[in-house]
Amino acid sequence: VAAISDEELARRYSPAAMKEADIYPNIWERPPEEGDAREYVLSYVTTLREFLINASRGGMGMLVYLS
Repeated sequence: VAAISDEELARRYSPAAMKEADIYPNIWERPPEEGDAREYVLSYVTTLREFLINASRGGMGMLVYLS
């Protein structure tokens, strides 16, 4: 996450790929009047990046549970 810039993430964002992969929440192809899914993702990437950096600096890991 630290190696990819916000601009690169925005460039590579693909609603069709997110829908195809069934990524939760299923908002990727909703109409713009219901909210911009791309902006939703980008608004959280800084928070995620900071969390991962702090966890790494503290010698901690991160558990991801997919069901």
